[in-house]
Amino acid sequence: SRRGRCVGGRRAGAAEAVAGEIYTDAQFQIWLPKGFFKSRRKVKEGTLFTSGNLRTAEIISVQKLSTEKLLMDAGVVPTGDLVSGWETAIGKADKVAALLAFARDNDAKQANGLPSKVVAGSPKSSGTTLMFEMDSEMLTMSSTNVKRITVVRAELLPDKQFMVVWASAPSEEFGPELRQRLEYSISTFAPRRVEADAAAKELLK
Repeated sequence: SRRGRCVGGRRAGAAEAVAGEIYTDAQFQIWLPKGFFKSRRKVKEGTLFTSGNLRTAEIISVQKLSTEKLLMDAGVVPTGDLVSGWETAIGKADKVAALLAFARDNDAKQANGLPSKVVAGSPKSSGTTLMFEMDSEMLTMSSTNVKRITVVRAELLPDKQFMVVWASAPSEEFGPELRQRLEYSISTFAPRRVEADAAAKELLK
């Protein structure tokens, strides 16, 4: 199965597969496909940004969250190094992915949603970067439930916080081209080191 093997990986020609642009924010930057709406919230934490395509129901959202709160909400006492890497902060990639999926389900506050499932074999971590894929399902009044596939990238920050980008679409729309552009988008995601930039400016005064 090709699912779970290359989440967030850059592929040759991905940028040329669909027109798009780099969106730059005070806290992050990310490549977005052409025609995606953009909605920036005036907050420093929580959901910072949402973008998407109303026709295909693709959604890309960016959050900034507390690493300590992620652990405490899961009943884990935060201790030790929470900034240098996911495995040193929390544990193996599978465990971290499950915690993030759980947090995402709780954040959605949708009682008609089933627990999201992390795709087996998809979680990969390297230093401060974590990537994985998950499946979500919403109960409906009809006999057919609404299913979404989400590719995820999370980046630890030096202040015991992390930023995470969720890129999702309905499973029936999730063909090779759509997968390619969403995976390419999260591969370009990069937090801007606001705290480091501010410190550098202070030194230059």
